[in-house]
Amino acid sequence: MAEIIFHPDTAHEIKRSYEWYQNQAEGLGDDFIAELESAYETIAERSQNVAKIHKKLPPVFVEQISVFSNLSGQ
Repeated sequence: MAEIIFHPDTAHEIKRSYEWYQNQAEGLGDDFIAELESAYETIAERSQNVAKIHKKLPPVFVEQISVFSNLSGQ
């Protein structure tokens, strides 16, 4: 799997986002991290296949995490 290199501010931004989601509903921050990890895996997998064909990797979108569905217990 390819190595993903992050901007130096990434860790701080992820931590702030995790804390924000956790403050919205217990476990929501964990859902956020799980979505990020899934996106990282997709990026790493695609980079090996797609980069050989294209000079630029296509975007990878993180699934939307609904604060409202978690707040209502759904």
